[in-house]
Amino acid sequence: MSAEELLTQEVQNNLDKIANPRVVTILRNEKGEVLATVPDNEEAIATASLNLSSLQEFRLKFPAWKDADEFVISSNNSSQ
Repeated sequence: MSAEELLTQEVQNNLDKIANPRVVTILRNEKGEVLATVPDNEEAIATASLNLSSLQEFRLKFPAWKDADEFVISSNNSSQ
């Protein structure tokens, strides 16, 4: 398959996803790799094991939490 055909197929796949959104439950590890899934419209229990040391190592190498913004969630209930 040529590069142009691959690109065309990828674009079509993305358009299909927009036109027909699906709800799929996906459990991913810290690197985004899929560990378990539950297909559309299916009741199921998905289980997977997470590796704590891998997660901690990833957090040391990629400390995204340090870039968190401070914010406050408040409620104005004056419409009572």
